[in-house]
Amino acid sequence: KQRGLTDNDSVSPPTHPCSCPITSRSRRWIKAYSLTLPCTIKMSANTNPPNSVITNIFCWTTILAGAFLFVFAILNADFASLGYAYLFFSLVTLIFASRIVVAIPSVKGHISVSDTLIFLSILIFGGEAGIILSTVDAIPASYKLTKKPITLLFNISVYAISTSFTVYVLRLIFGSLASLTKQEF
Repeated sequence: KQRGLTDNDSVSPPTHPCSCPITSRSRRWIKAYSLTLPCTIKMSANTNPPNSVITNIFCWTTILAGAFLFVFAILNADFASLGYAYLFFSLVTLIFASRIVVAIPSVKGHISVSDTLIFLSILIFGGEAGIILSTVDAIPASYKLTKKPITLLFNISVYAISTSFTVYVLRLIFGSLASLTKQEF
């Protein structure tokens, strides 16, 4: 027979598959280790949670939105006015800057120099050029993280969506981005 636990007992809490917080002194360790919770998913420690339909819908919606924004940027980009300067800038960004990463102090993370150059390309060459550059730059960066096609497409789409969001918010606030760089303070 198991005895009830008191506040002075030093027993580590049981791990829960869905990591939900349980209050009231963990309900006395869920009646002293007979763990049955309403949110418990029955699975062993070695299995991954099943892919849900909602997760798949979210992934494919994100992929389609990113693809739409990338194609929209290509169709609206004025390649004639970009010229060789954009081509050279893009090659430098894709070949050299993507490989240089800077650690963020006191945070477990990093930022690549290409992110800075992508924002610079938005200001110099326009929003569509920045969206195209960021999406193409996301391909090798995402490929380093994963080889799964759906995850790769998802990561690339997130780059396209976030850069598009940045461009359109900047246009909403400041108007034309080309005139923004030519204004005096």
